[in-house]
Amino acid sequence: LVGGLNIDPESRVLSASGAPIPGLFASGEVAGGVHGANRLGGSSLLGCVVFGRVSGDSAAAYLLSSSSNSAASRLGAVKGHLLQTSVSVDENSNKLTLEVSWGGQQQGTISVASSSKSDVPPSADTGKAKEEKEEKAKEAAAPEKKAGSYTAAEVAKHNKKDDCWVIIDGQVLDVTEFLADHPGGEKAILLYAGRDATEEFNMLHDPKVIPRYAPESVIGTLKK
Repeated sequence: LVGGLNIDPESRVLSASGAPIPGLFASGEVAGGVHGANRLGGSSLLGCVVFGRVSGDSAAAYLLSSSSNSAASRLGAVKGHLLQTSVSVDENSNKLTLEVSWGGQQQGTISVASSSKSDVPPSADTGKAKEEKEEKAKEAAAPEKKAGSYTAAEVAKHNKKDDCWVIIDGQVLDVTEFLADHPGGEKAILLYAGRDATEEFNMLHDPKVIPRYAPESVIGTLKK
């Protein structure tokens, strides 16, 4: 056997008696048994990879099983103490009453009065609704900033950090103000300042990125 530990097909370490040791797993050169069978020069790379994955799966399954058993035990203990629980609703007073009886203790009561619909203030706009409004506002404002069409030579003049234009899918973008907000950093854009960045852009971005996050950057189209 290769290695000092004997394991079974599930990567569990076996004791001297051949029984799996709970919670103990192994793989790689330290393991023998199934892993090192018929190998005189050590375990193969494929064997290490395969049993590494098997060991990880087995260990994860063991941990999940232990967690489930612990949770079930705690629920069982709580259930043993909890004798009775009842819930009642008074429609006239809009009151909900929860009664709980605990072993060896007196009954406890919790009452909750629910407010009527007329007492509930109008809900404010959710974050998603606000975001949609902002996107629509940006998209509506974008066309106003399109000044016309530019040649590649004209775009090439704007190749500095404080004056940075790029060409993407036939559109000319002034990304000077957007540089600081670019998640990939300023340098990723400055590498293509004054140039056509269509191919590189489309490799990494969804086509909706510009109208969604930087519509104001579009100032026109490329003149051919």
